Amino acid sequence: MISKLLKIVFIFLTVFSISMISHSATETDQKKLERTLMCLCGCNTTLKDCPHLKCGFAIPAREQIAKLIAEEKSEQEVADVFLAKYGDEIFAAPRKEGFNLVGYIMPFVIIVVAGGLVFLVLKVWSSRGVADEQETAVTDIDGSLKELDDKIEKELKEMD
Repeated sequence: MISKLLKIVFIFLTVFSISMISHSATETDQKKLERTLMCLCGCNTTLKDCPHLKCGFAIPAREQIAKLIAEEKSEQEVADVFLAKYGDEIFAAPRKEGFNLVGYIMPFVIIVVAGGLVFLVLKVWSSRGVADEQETAVTDIDGSLKELDDKIEKELKEMD
């Protein structure tokens, strides 16, 4: 009798936990999709964060997402439905394809080019400094500086 009761409880808990896991997975998918899609009511937020209680765009869009998830559509299929209906402006972040890819690549290209330019400018400046130093350096070719040093030393001793 107790073993039958344990089996029934075990089956019930198994079915209940599977349904809860399935329900939480679809809710997570819906929340994730709502974060990636913009609300087009003019609030400039995502569907998940739209502050309007009776938003004419967010509420039907959330219901459509829930309906598509219930039909077991993938996230990409749901996104494609909204893309076909509203265009690229529905996405909170630009898609990483086509011309939008330039927006993802250009910052890194600009950083590399700017770093190269800074390197070249510093190299030119440092080479100018070395050339100026060599140009203005006093050289003692004929020994005339030794005579000048001796004269200065002699005058310093006379002053003492």
